[in-house]
Amino acid sequence: EQLAKLDEPADNMTDDARGLNVVATMQTRKAEDNGEERANALYKSGRMTMDNSEARAVLVSSGKIATPTEVGGINDPVGARVSSIVDMVKITDASGMGAYKVAYLDIDATAAAQTEGSAYNASDPTFGFVEITPATEAVLSYISKQARKQTPLNYTQKVEESARVALRKRAAAIITAAITGSDLVTKQTGVTLNETALRKIALKYGGDESVVGAATLFINKADLVTLGDVRGSDKKPVYEITPDAQNPNTGIIRDGGLAVPYCINSNLASGTMIYGQPQNFELALFSNYEIMVSEDFAFDKGLLAVRGDVELGGAVTVKGGFIVATVAAG
Repeated sequence: EQLAKLDEPADNMTDDARGLNVVATMQTRKAEDNGEERANALYKSGRMTMDNSEARAVLVSSGKIATPTEVGGINDPVGARVSSIVDMVKITDASGMGAYKVAYLDIDATAAAQTEGSAYNASDPTFGFVEITPATEAVLSYISKQARKQTPLNYTQKVEESARVALRKRAAAIITAAITGSDLVTKQTGVTLNETALRKIALKYGGDESVVGAATLFINKADLVTLGDVRGSDKKPVYEITPDAQNPNTGIIRDGGLAVPYCINSNLASGTMIYGQPQNFELALFSNYEIMVSEDFAFDKGLLAVRGDVELGGAVTVKGGFIVATVAAG
C-alpha cells in the first residue's frame, strides 16, 4: 500500500497496470538495495564474487560500466583495450563440471554402387569428441587509490570495470592460443600478403563443395597495415579497409565484390591470421570469478591492485571450423 501511494498511477490506469507498476518499483528498489549491500561488502572486505551468469555477460558484452568522473589517476588509452574475439565466440556455463565434452562430425558416411544379391556397403559416419578441461587463470589490473575515497557504489563500479577488462584480456589470449594450436583447424601455410591474399584465405574456407560466409578474419594490426599498403598495377590500393566507427577493433576489408569482416587481435603474432566462424569455438566457465583488492602490491605507486581468479577452458568444437593462415618466411 505504501509503494502504491508513493507510485500512485493515473486515474485511467487499469488494475493490472497498477499491479505491474508496483512490482516494477519493488524490483528496482530490491536491485538498488542489493547493489548497495554488495558495494558496502567490497568496500569493507576488499573481496567480491562475480558469478558465472555475470561473467558470461561480461564476456559477450563490450558495453562499459560507468565510472566516477571525479576520480583522478589512470586515464584509459585511446581505442579498444581487448580484442572483440571475446564477444564473438560461444560462452558456456560449466559450473560444477570437472570437464566438458562436445561431439563433432569427423567423417561423413559414403555411398557405393550396390550389386544385386550382395550385402550393402557399410559406411557409417565417424564422430569425435573434444574435451574441455578447466585451468585456473589469475588476472591482475590496477586502479587509482583515490577511487577508494569515493562512495562504495562508485568504488565498486571502478573495481568491476578493472576486473572485467582483465578477465576479457585473459579470455582473448586463451581463445587465440587454443585456435592456433587445435588439431581441428585447417592449416594454410606460405601465404603472401599481396593482392590475392584475402581471396586465397576466404575462398578456401568451407571445404571442397562450398564457400562459407559469415566468417571473420582475425589479424594482427601490423598485418592489417601491410594489406592496406598493397597496390595494384595502377598504383591504387587493392584493399578497401573500413574500421567500424562504433567499435574500432573491427571493420570490413573489401576486395572488389569480396567483403570480409575483420577483428584486430594483438594476441596473434605478426604473420599469423585466423579465419572462420567464431561460434565454432566454445569457451567454458567452470567457476565463479573471485576478485580481491589490495593496496600492498603496488603500494609505492599509490595504486590498488585488482586480482581475479577463475577457472576457464576452451576449444574448437567443429572440424574445419577455422583456417589458421601463416605468412611465408621472408
